[in-house]
Amino acid sequence: MTGTWVGLPARTVRRSALLVAAAVTASAAVAACSGGGHPPTSTTSGAVSPAARAAAAGTPTAPPAEAAPAHLLPGMPPPTDPRNVYAADGPGDLSPVARRARPLIYVPETKSNDVWVIDPATYKVVERVRNAGVEVQHVIPSYDLKTLYAAGDNSNTLLEFDPRTGRPGRRIHVADPYNLYFTPDGRHAIVVAEALKRLDFYDPHTWRLQHSLAVPECAGVDHMDFTADGRTLLASCEFASRMIVVDVARQAVLRTIPLTRVAGGMPQDVKLSPDGRVYYVADMASNGVWVIGSRSLKVTSTTGYARWFGAGTLDDVWLVTAAGGRPLTYGHGFPARIVAPGRRGFWWVKWVTSIQPSGRPPWAQSFFPLS
Repeated sequence: MTGTWVGLPARTVRRSALLVAAAVTASAAVAACSGGGHPPTSTTSGAVSPAARAAAAGTPTAPPAEAAPAHLLPGMPPPTDPRNVYAADGPGDLSPVARRARPLIYVPETKSNDVWVIDPATYKVVERVRNAGVEVQHVIPSYDLKTLYAAGDNSNTLLEFDPRTGRPGRRIHVADPYNLYFTPDGRHAIVVAEALKRLDFYDPHTWRLQHSLAVPECAGVDHMDFTADGRTLLASCEFASRMIVVDVARQAVLRTIPLTRVAGGMPQDVKLSPDGRVYYVADMASNGVWVIGSRSLKVTSTTGYARWFGAGTLDDVWLVTAAGGRPLTYGHGFPARIVAPGRRGFWWVKWVTSIQPSGRPPWAQSFFPLS
């Protein structure tokens, strides 16, 4: 599998140093080449849509993320819908335990070391829990949803909250809890010890340390998500511009995925797609999102016309929203179009409405479009 970069450039669209290796981004000039079929008869108004740039990145080293896994991590509950890992996470889909929780929003404030509690019905602060921990980073629900934990990174503490009352409870002492996750089988709590470059596996009931996994190659380890089968996790290395793949059962690093196509990248949040096929990784320094696991990018026009661009073939493919400092005209493909120098006109898709990662290989489409 490969990685793809999807960036979010600034308002003003022009060719500039924002171009990264194998990128699809904004261009300063565009020719009125054909592509994407005939324009629809209706016109579109409003501001020009944001430009995007996308890049092929990495080598085929991402962990497999199956949409309908045949072999789950032992002890992991089977998915409600094998086609959607978030099928049980819809509006109103609350477990009996969650229904007993008081509806509140917990906001950690890193500088003051407090947790602010907000009533979502009134948007008013109903409580300020002082001294929740030193440099409180996150508030995390337990695997059984019966407890919330405020992670005090520099105080080496997890402050418990009772979600039924919103009141704080005991402090649990663990090393460097920048973040906290629970394995899909509920057997382990994973404390993300960012400063120590470790993933520490604890018993989630006794909070006894079970195993400390050193990850010296992952400076700034901070966020992660699990594959659909629960067997592997993908963690971001914020200060190393890479990802690591970890075997959940063995608690061992399987491989690293370098994110080298964007200089100075800082990957942070990681999220598995609903179908379990790709991962989305937010990059705070480069204002974009990595898509890991895709084989191609599908570019679709409002007409329904689509072309698949292979990851690794995007060096001179551009998504254009403006020319000469002005939004594209409708005849030139407003709100956005593809410019692909050196390719036939049918690759220059007009009226682009979506760019999506795809598992379809580019060779599976007709070389010359039939319609």
